[in-house]
Amino acid sequence: MQTASSRDESKRLNEMHGARIILSASGMLTGGRVLHHAIRVLPNENATIVFVGYQAAGTTGRRVQTANAKCG
Repeated sequence: MQTASSRDESKRLNEMHGARIILSASGMLTGGRVLHHAIRVLPNENATIVFVGYQAAGTTGRRVQTANAKCG
């Protein structure tokens, strides 16, 4: 297991190949490093994003959830 505590370490995750699990603090995908990772991951049809918290209306997290519900 590798951890990424700094911004530069987090960016290096994008250079990795194969399966990865990225855990993020509570939020609604509105900013920070996790948004950067989501932008890179979401186009991959084999990727999975799991929201374990509430996604308020009008947030990026809610838009992702809603789009997935329409597709699934």
